[in-house]
Amino acid sequence: MGPARRGCTAHRAGVARDPAPGAVAQRDAPRRGGRNAPRRRRPSRAGHPSGPRVAGHGGGGGGLGPDRVRWTRRAARHPAHRRPERAAGPPTRRAPRGEPDGGRRPRGAAPGRDPGGGRHRDDRGALLPRAAPPHADGIRAVIRLDGVTVLYRERAALRDISLQIEAGERVAIIGPNGAGKSTLLRVVAGLLRPVAGTVDLAGSRIDRLDRLAIARRLAVVPQLPTLPFATTVEEVVALGRLPHEHPVRGMRPGDRAAVAAAVDRVGLGHLLGRDARELSLGERQLVLLAMAVAQQAPVLVLDEPTVHLDLRHQVEVMELVGDLNARDETTIVAVLHDVGLAAHFFPRLVLLDKGRIVADGPPAEVLAPDRIREVFGVDPALVRLGA
Repeated sequence: MGPARRGCTAHRAGVARDPAPGAVAQRDAPRRGGRNAPRRRRPSRAGHPSGPRVAGHGGGGGGLGPDRVRWTRRAARHPAHRRPERAAGPPTRRAPRGEPDGGRRPRGAAPGRDPGGGRHRDDRGALLPRAAPPHADGIRAVIRLDGVTVLYRERAALRDISLQIEAGERVAIIGPNGAGKSTLLRVVAGLLRPVAGTVDLAGSRIDRLDRLAIARRLAVVPQLPTLPFATTVEEVVALGRLPHEHPVRGMRPGDRAAVAAAVDRVGLGHLLGRDARELSLGERQLVLLAMAVAQQAPVLVLDEPTVHLDLRHQVEVMELVGDLNARDETTIVAVLHDVGLAAHFFPRLVLLDKGRIVADGPPAEVLAPDRIREVFGVDPALVRLGA
């Protein structure tokens, strides 16, 4: 073995045979934590002595003090860092999708009136529309338009429209062609967003509601009864229950009862099994009206509901609309071209011309002879108003 190898071995052997004085002292000292071990007080991590452990705080320092009180290892947390305590009460369930107010129902609570909230819920637990809070003018409006303006290709279809409709009212919107009647109805239904102004439906901004939430509050009967796919009349009417159907179970006995009641109310029992696309335009109009009735929304919006109907069916539809308003307290908003029907069946008329509201009030005031001549451009003697 070479000299370098022997020197290295000797060095290691020397260390083993002749330990350093410090190593001997450490070996002969009593074990740390034993009975004879000196008690030391370690400084806190913050660089200064910390106080004793307090219930509810995290602690600081470490070890035992001279009075045998355990010193905390960490500085006490600021009380603001604690997790806030939850209010006492039963666990809550998240509100249905699309409800902006985030209303909650105690877990396991039965459907019906919401305790403490003054709200009603359907059998799915979904919030039904709350009565709109009174405005500064004291009017409790279910529909409120404030400064609404709509543009079509840089042309104003509606100009600064402000309108309030109370719950349970029956209102007809009249005016000449191109006045903006159907556009106003689309804005009320949330189908068209204005470039200026706000629209409230049952106390909520309509642009903050999704289509499902709007459908629980408002039903629409369009002007053109188009059906893009083949289906029976009964299936079309059943579409009105979609906003209320259970997401998994689908149609329930209550939904089927609502469909049957709507069919009977509109008088479509003889058409149930027929293909809806084979019906005439007037019959399709009645089918869509039955679908809206089955929807059971607090607000019903109709765009020219009598345009494809004969005289008898026009009167029957107007009587049905009046019955929905009187018996079910449904708010009715309808666009009509027939001024005579509007004056006879609606206690309030809104007259539009060139995108602006010209008059709003009872038929006798709105349809004054001078206004008929100015807006419609005809002799008032040719217009027969309902008694």
